[in-house]
Amino acid sequence: MAEAQILLSSSHESGIVAVASGEQYPLAYTALAECGFQRDSDGVWRPAQAQTDLLASAKRHGASVHTSSRRFIGDAARDLAHQLPGQWEASVEIYPHPAGQEDLVPWIWER
Repeated sequence: MAEAQILLSSSHESGIVAVASGEQYPLAYTALAECGFQRDSDGVWRPAQAQTDLLASAKRHGASVHTSSRRFIGDAARDLAHQLPGQWEASVEIYPHPAGQEDLVPWIWER
């Protein structure tokens, strides 16, 4: 895994969402914030204003940018929760540092 990564996904609720990861994930946070993304309480970054060039900002801060061919996992979790009987809520937890992902990788779609 790269030292700092930004993974862009498509969300039917939010449009583009970004998740930062890697041992140097704070560098990705800086690049996202510089480009007008804001971090929600769940750790997912969403565009809050017109974005400047994310690729250039990420490069300046030593982060790489990737796009996912899959929809945002939070949307899939919410859709699944709506299909279950009774009242269910879904939430997303972000573990940006690889050490926090070790036991979770087999259970999730993306790093």
